[in-house]
Amino acid sequence: MAKTIKYTGTQDRWAELPVTGSQAIWRIGQQESRSDSEAALLLASGLFSTVADAVIAGAANSFSNTGVKRPLNFLPVDDASAWNDVVGCSVAVDTSVLFNGTPTLCISLNPGVTTARVGCLAASGLIPNGWDLKNVGVAVMGNNVSFLGWDLKIGDATFTNFYSTFANTSHYGGTDGTGGTADTLYVKPMEWWVAKAPAAGGAISVGGGSPAVANLMRPRLTFSGPAASAGDKIWIGFCGVMPARKKPTIIVSLDDGFKSHATFVRDLCLYHDIPVSLAVNASSLSTGNYMSVAQCKGLYDHPSNLFDIVNHGSVHTAYNATTFAGSAAYANAVAGRDGLRAIGIKGDGPLHFATPNSLWGNDLLALLKSGGFLTCRNAGYSNEMSKDQFLSTFQDKWQFNLNTCSGLRGPGAAQKTLAQVLADVDTVIADGGVGFINGHDLQDTASDYVWLKSDYNGLMAGLAARRDAGQIEIKSWSRWFADTIGAPCDRR
Repeated sequence: MAKTIKYTGTQDRWAELPVTGSQAIWRIGQQESRSDSEAALLLASGLFSTVADAVIAGAANSFSNTGVKRPLNFLPVDDASAWNDVVGCSVAVDTSVLFNGTPTLCISLNPGVTTARVGCLAASGLIPNGWDLKNVGVAVMGNNVSFLGWDLKIGDATFTNFYSTFANTSHYGGTDGTGGTADTLYVKPMEWWVAKAPAAGGAISVGGGSPAVANLMRPRLTFSGPAASAGDKIWIGFCGVMPARKKPTIIVSLDDGFKSHATFVRDLCLYHDIPVSLAVNASSLSTGNYMSVAQCKGLYDHPSNLFDIVNHGSVHTAYNATTFAGSAAYANAVAGRDGLRAIGIKGDGPLHFATPNSLWGNDLLALLKSGGFLTCRNAGYSNEMSKDQFLSTFQDKWQFNLNTCSGLRGPGAAQKTLAQVLADVDTVIADGGVGFINGHDLQDTASDYVWLKSDYNGLMAGLAARRDAGQIEIKSWSRWFADTIGAPCDRR
């Protein structure tokens, strides 16, 4: 017998030799049919799922976006000889530390230095032809976070004329987990930090002289911090230009699985041909003000493929660093996944986890990643958070821990009017990124987590108008994910 399995690990070009003895190499999201014995060994590694837990390749209405562009390095990070402008450090290629499946450039800081730089001595850095000075990306990792802030110069051979931009770790905020608080620091030791510059979007600035974009230019990356200690290292996984996104993307999502989703929202989505991702608490189905199991399954099975059923946990219990931390919150995500599978929800939807109350900690993120979940969604939005060009690496934290560009809230301190929500959509358009619009229940009378039906009607019309004018594309959570990594999906 043969069984089709899907690789859900985060390391691209994963070698299965230690597990099965085979020389096969797996790409992220790859599916293959294997013998029962080989499938059992691979599944036991924790890096694979059966097709019952994944999109079924070749199924009706399943298709993929095959033209996925990848970011372009100024200098190859797997060739130390290209980095010959080295001060305050030494450089070498590290084949044991990978970014997107490729060896990285390891920078060993000289003890005591407060500044170190790497780059090239000539205008030999590769620049995309006709570059508009936007979409710079830098992926770095180090054992000393205080030394990871960087400045980037791109100019002529003598830096008489150059552009510049920078990123620092401090503007991301978060707490360090002491005193019983959640660890929500974005930049952590020995985790990849994928910064997009400028942080606010737009083009990088002129740093000196009168620079002009050329096909070959001189890049230099400078790091600074307190005096480096012996053994301090920085790894560069990428330093270059991300391809521009094809079009701004809006993902419409609604949490909890209310009855209004199965009727009012369904009818508006069908009228406007707009997909929606419904984050369902599996144990709430067929209770109280929530839709029934039959309604949930009916939406999933609708021939329009507009209705994406995703995971909101089995119960609506929010992450709490002291009372419902990593392992408990993760168990809730697993129970939610299994509950959706049990009622016949296939595809990747149950592997996308909308955290209850948008609360999280780094302990939960680590468990979700290692457990085969594909993404999670929380609150907050910025230009950087909207850029998904590194999603396929599975090493960009903000493309695992996703944004909400606008939350539909009723009367209260966090109230959002229809005009404000549409303005948030226009911000995503200006950023050229991807953003979630998320709500909860829809009724005739508004309250904190209940938005007016009349406003939601207006929102859907506003989204449809922007889509029809070519300003945005509207995709479900599962479809956006699949298209961005180049995988098949049967949702719209």
